[in-house]
Amino acid sequence: MYIEMTVFNGTDADSPHLEICQLYGLRYNNYGFCVIETNHKNHDYVIPMDEENYTRLELTIKSYIVKGAQFIHLEAPIYRMKIGGVAFNQDKAKKEWKISALK
Repeated sequence: MYIEMTVFNGTDADSPHLEICQLYGLRYNNYGFCVIETNHKNHDYVIPMDEENYTRLELTIKSYIVKGAQFIHLEAPIYRMKIGGVAFNQDKAKKEWKISALK
């Protein structure tokens, strides 16, 4: 499955850019971020969100996989971070996201 998203480099909110990657998986970390794992070897993508929103996102992506979607578009405050890097502090509870899928 491929994922399309507009991302920010680190905490630089002035230079978002579009990326399309292979989606390998996602997880929720102890700092209040959804971590999106892709085919990129040196970095992951993080989205500030609470556990309830993470669960909704996870279930939505699962439903798209079951339906055979090969491409998803995710709109959220997404940040590219080095693997193993320290996440920055964000107000995770008020962040919104939207997702859509194409077959």
